[in-house]
Amino acid sequence: MKALPPTAMSGMVAEQLNQLPPAAFKAMGTAQFQQLPPAAFAGMTQQQMGQMPPTAMRTFDSKDLGAMAPAAFAGFNANQMKALPPTAMAGMVAEQLNQLPLAAFKAMGIQQLQAMPPAAFAGMTSGQMGQLPPTAMKAFAANDLGAMAPAAFAGMKADQMKAMPSAAMAGMVAEQLNQLTPAAFKAMGTQQLQAMPPAAFAGMTLGQMGQMPAAAFKGLSTAALGELPATALAGLTAAQGKVLSTTQLGAFKAEQKAAIPGSVKNALSTAQQAALDAG
Repeated sequence: MKALPPTAMSGMVAEQLNQLPPAAFKAMGTAQFQQLPPAAFAGMTQQQMGQMPPTAMRTFDSKDLGAMAPAAFAGFNANQMKALPPTAMAGMVAEQLNQLPLAAFKAMGIQQLQAMPPAAFAGMTSGQMGQLPPTAMKAFAANDLGAMAPAAFAGMKADQMKAMPSAAMAGMVAEQLNQLTPAAFKAMGTQQLQAMPPAAFAGMTLGQMGQMPAAAFKGLSTAALGELPATALAGLTAAQGKVLSTTQLGAFKAEQKAAIPGSVKNALSTAQQAALDAG
């Protein structure tokens, strides 16, 4: 393999690359990799990926990366990921991201994350989410967040949530919010909550409701409050109820009002009780 002229590699096809033993694949030089047509990378195996020197990753562009078989990504290691040009990440697809080992995913930098197309985040797993350093969350935009698989949110930690840009929260959907642990939900700030679309609040759970700071309720729109599931409102506390305005309380639907604990209703002011009873 070392003796093969780089120009000869331009004729390789996926089926041929697929048959190369890992040792022969490892012997390929940078110049040879650069001559491979993108379509040939579709034949790459997990074992071959594991043998590729990090320096070779610098030759990849988005077409090369996008053509690789998703199964090959299971062989990625951290050093290879660190060497991959951010511009190459523009070719990543969801099925490839889904196969990345946790160590390789953790090694991704902010520029690499920012270069990935939003659709690729649909492949993210909860384990991968848990490996992201908080600083990496700053790379996410609303389109990125909105594309992530709901199951991935189960791996989000409190310090990651704190680092998430408020603007990114505009992409949140109910199924994603539903998967957040109470600890991660508790870490959300007022600006993050206010940035979420009202429909996302339909995913709130009983456990999350109990973790929400009372002060955060002041900033919620009537549209957002109207989306809260009755099952979640069963966890409303007296402290949370007291900060709700009469306008906010009047926005609740009949089934929502019925779910609010009696102890909370009794703690409301006369004006609040009247607003809750109206309609």
